Amino acid sequence: MNGAAFDSSLFYPAWPRPGVNPREQREGEQLMQKSQVLFIVGLIFAILITVFALTNASPVGINLLFYKFTASQALIIFVSAALGAVIVATLGTVRYIRRVNEIRRLKKEIDVLKKEVSFLQSLTEETPVSQNTGYPQFDERNFETEK
Repeated sequence: MNGAAFDSSLFYPAWPRPGVNPREQREGEQLMQKSQVLFIVGLIFAILITVFALTNASPVGINLLFYKFTASQALIIFVSAALGAVIVATLGTVRYIRRVNEIRRLKKEIDVLKKEVSFLQSLTEETPVSQNTGYPQFDERNFETEK
């Protein structure tokens, strides 16, 4: 290891990390584990497609609408898998963008609601409360109707 000390914190982060909510840290680690499992499953699937394609390398005739051609079955399998991956990636990207926009919208709504809460709290601080009933005391002159 060239005399360098082994840093175990790269593989085993401190538990809990300072300044990080332990629940959020667990959720992040679970998400990372899930993405690692999905990567491994995808890699195994890619290997299976490769083995299947290479064992079926004979030429086949393809009729695509009005166009006819002959190609290796392995090439057709690879192209089909690649097109499927592109479609899935595109749909995933669209879904991701929608979620990001929804998060932005909700954050703006939260900011508006926080301002409203602080305004309402300032109103309650300014309104005197009756010692007998515990209800706000209003000055009746402020509620006179115009005649």
